Order: sequence, then C-alpha cells, then structure tokens
Amino acid sequence: HRHAVVRHLGFLVEVGITSLEDVTPMTISAYGQWGRNHGSPNLLARSSHIKAFYDWLICLGLRVAANPVITSMHAKRKPKTLPRPYDEETMKFIWSLLYGRGNSRLRAEAGIAEESGMRRDEITRIRLCDVDLNGHRIFVALPNKTMTERYAFFGEKAKGLITAWMQDRDPNCDHDFLFHNKEGNPCKGLQMHLEFMHVLCKAERGKKLHDEGLDSWSIHRMRHTMASRLAHAGADYSTIMGAGGWTTLPAMAGYAAVDPEDSRRGYQEAMDRFHEAAKLPPQTITLTLEQYLERAGKTA
Repeated sequence: HRHAVVRHLGFLVEVGITSLEDVTPMTISAYGQWGRNHGSPNLLARSSHIKAFYDWLICLGLRVAANPVITSMHAKRKPKTLPRPYDEETMKFIWSLLYGRGNSRLRAEAGIAEESGMRRDEITRIRLCDVDLNGHRIFVALPNKTMTERYAFFGEKAKGLITAWMQDRDPNCDHDFLFHNKEGNPCKGLQMHLEFMHVLCKAERGKKLHDEGLDSWSIHRMRHTMASRLAHAGADYSTIMGAGGWTTLPAMAGYAAVDPEDSRRGYQEAMDRFHEAAKLPPQTITLTLEQYLERAGKTA
C-alpha cells in the first residue's frame, strides 16, 4: 500500500499539484490517463469515492472551488452482464455437498439464500425476532443495500432447514442473531463465504480441498437463481422486485434470467393473437332510438 501511495503522489508532483484546491476536472481526467499509462487502467473505476472525498472537504469549508469530479465525464460505466443463476443440475450437486460435508447452519443459510434471495450481509444480520416461520418470511431490517425495509419470503424447504439449525443453535450465546460460528459469535460475511468455499469447492486460493466440488462459489448467485426461477414460473415483475427487494426494474432485470424457449413461446403466442384479431371483421353495433338519443345527449 505504501508503494502505491508513493506512486500516486508521483502523479501530483508530475502535474505540479501542491494543494487540493488546485485540483480541477482536467486534473481528474489526467489522473485517469496517467493510470492507464502506468498499468492501472481502472483508477477512476471508483470515481464516486473521490467525489465523496471532495464533497466532504467542501462541507468542512476546506475547499472553495466546486467538486472536480464530474460524474458524466469521470464515472466509468459498469458493463451490463447477464444474470448468472445456478442451473438445476448444479443446485442438486450443491445440496449433495452441503448434506455430505456441511452442517445445519450452512444448510439453513443456503436455504434462505436460495428461496428468499437475501444478500450475504442481510443473512448474517438476521435476528431471531426477524424470523416468522409460520408466515414463511424474514424481516430485512436496516441497514441494507437499498436502505429499504422489506420482508423476504421462503418456502417449506428453508423452513425445515431453519428449524433443524435452531435445534443445534447454542441457546446460551450472548446475542440474538440467528446464526453464530463455532465460538458462539455472530457470523460475518467473509467467514460465511470461506466456510462455504471449504465445503463446496475443489480448491481455495490454489490449495486443493476436495476431489469433487465446484470450481467457484458465490452465495450471491443464489439471488440470481431465486429471481430466475420466479421469472420462469411466470411471476410478474412486481412480484420478483418485491421478493428480492429491488427498487428499479433495470436492477431486477440483471438478476432474472429469461429462458430463451419461454421468450420464443411468449413471442409466438402474442403474434398469433395479433394475427387472429386482424382476421376478425369489424363489428357493427345497432343502437335503438333511445340508446342513440342517450349517447347524443352525453356527447352534447
């Protein structure tokens, strides 16, 4: 990290910047170009962080000039990637590994992720009072990514897995989080990820773990899986958005994979309905004198 800081200070020396007040939008652009010339092409990938830093300086009165980061110029547009749900065969394999090498906590966490689509950090923050087994729902409290409270729903599978974990959960741990580690402390996101890796993957950071397993694992792909299953089953967009807590349609669309066969079938059915409607002769309506006078009076 020290070496990187020295390198970036070198940029300031090169362009003659001696005060943060001297930084302009052109300086930010030049910084991005400098990075590309020195093997760091993504220096402005987090331009929002630089912008927030200068907003902070302005709020404290430490900078008089406007914020030098201009979003339309400096923000790097993220590429739009297709949804990445696990296919059903992979899901069967995952569950065979969880039952063969996992434990009740990992299975409960995976069940919640699969059926509710909750994010990893949301799962680690579940408290006992948030879980409604009879109502098949979990209250997703703040803070969360969208800063919006919601209920995440789950089915009988997750209910059974949560119930099994509750039988193993230490009732004497000194907190009310649903999940705890072997020491009885609340689970953390990175710790959860590494535990899943050790159970599900063949290797971790180049070290062989198992002869059979996944090449890689992401609990976030369970969120893609949940949304894609709902879309495949014919759920409307509002249902999927509500289930996953998405606040915009484009955000949800990045998770719900549309089966090409479903898309083709839906297109063909819609086109068939259009052509059938086009074949129908125009309808002639005969009005009685009273109906005509009534309509004429309303028009007048």
